[in-house]
Amino acid sequence: MRNVKISKLIAATTAATLLFSTTTVFAADTGDTGDTSTDTEITDPGNANGELSGSGNLEGYVDKKVFRIVLPTTNVNFTLDPQGLLNAADEDTYSLGSGAIYFENAPTTDGGSATYSNKSDDIKFVNKSSYAVKVGLAVTLDTGDISLVKSADISSATAPALNLGLLKDADTTATDIDNVSFKSTPASLKAVPEVSDTVTEGYKLAGSTTDPGDGTPESTNGMYYSYKLTDGYTAGADQTVTYKLTGSCNDVAGWAKIDKAVTAKIAWTVTDATAPSITGTTYSRSASNTYALENITNDIKSIEVSNDGKAPIGTVPTAAYTVDENKTTLTIDGTKNTIIGTGGVGNVRYFIVTFVDNSKLVFSVNVTA
Repeated sequence: MRNVKISKLIAATTAATLLFSTTTVFAADTGDTGDTSTDTEITDPGNANGELSGSGNLEGYVDKKVFRIVLPTTNVNFTLDPQGLLNAADEDTYSLGSGAIYFENAPTTDGGSATYSNKSDDIKFVNKSSYAVKVGLAVTLDTGDISLVKSADISSATAPALNLGLLKDADTTATDIDNVSFKSTPASLKAVPEVSDTVTEGYKLAGSTTDPGDGTPESTNGMYYSYKLTDGYTAGADQTVTYKLTGSCNDVAGWAKIDKAVTAKIAWTVTDATAPSITGTTYSRSASNTYALENITNDIKSIEVSNDGKAPIGTVPTAAYTVDENKTTLTIDGTKNTIIGTGGVGNVRYFIVTFVDNSKLVFSVNVTA
C-alpha cells in the first residue's frame, strides 16, 4: 500500500514539473520580439546571398492642366442718334443729346425694362483654369458710308462719322477702334492657385472610393481621383478682365442719305499664356514692326503670309525679319516685305511662323499704310 502511494506521488510531481516547464518555454517564445514569420535567420556565411522581388503598380494619373473659362453673353446692340431724336422723345430713357450712341443695357431690377447708355454692358471673361491664359478681342465692323474716326476727330468731321472705343476694366479713356478690323492687345489672366498650407481655396487633388460616374478611371487600389475647384473659390481681379464698348457720332446733314445699319462683330481668342506665342496688333508697310515672343525656344525656319490664317499666299523674305538673341522680339521690316501688298491695307492679315522643329504659330495683324 505504501509503494502505491509513493508511485502516485512521483507521478503527480513529474506531471507538475512537465506542466511548469511547458509554460516556461511558451513565455520565453512570446517575449522574443526579434523573431518574425517573414525573417530568415542563417548561420552559414556561404548561404547569405539572395534577392527579393516585387512589382510597382501605377496608382493612376490626374491631369492638373484644367481649362475652364467663363465667356460673355453680352448684348452689344446700339443705336446711332445723330440729331438726338430719342432724347427729344423720351428724355428719361434716353438721357444724351445729339450725336449719341445708345447701347441697350440689361434691366437694373428683376422683371424691369432695358436701359440705355453710351456704354455697353460688361464683356467679361473669367479665368478658372489651372494655368494662365491670354484673352484677345477682335472687332469687325461694316460701317457702310459712315466714316470710322478717332474720338478726337469726331467733332471736326464734315461727313457722317462714327467713333467706337473699347474700355478695359477701370479705364476712363477708351482705346479707339480705328480700323474696321480691329484687334486689341491681349489681356493676361493669372491661373487659379492650388490649395496648399497658405491657400485655402482653389484647385485641389482629392480621392474617393465612390465612382463619380463621369468616366473617371478606377485606380489600382479602388480609388477615383479628381482635380477640381473647391466649392468656396471666387475668382480674383487678376483672373478677370472686363471690356465695354462706347462711342459717339456727329450731327451733319449727310446723315439723311444713310440708309444702312452699322454692324459689329466681336470675336475673341483665349490662349495658353504658358505656351509659345507671338503677340502683335498692327503692321505697317512703311516701317519696322515689332512683335513680342513668349516661351519661344526654337529658331524660325520661315514666315508665310495668309489672308485667312490657313492658306499661304507667299513667304516673307528672310532679309525682311530678324529675331533678337534672347528670342523675345520678332521684327518684320514692312519696306522689305512685299507679300502683304497694297490690297492688305485696312484688312487683317495672318503670319504663319514655322520653326525648325516644324511646329507652327499663327498670329494676325491689322494692316496700315
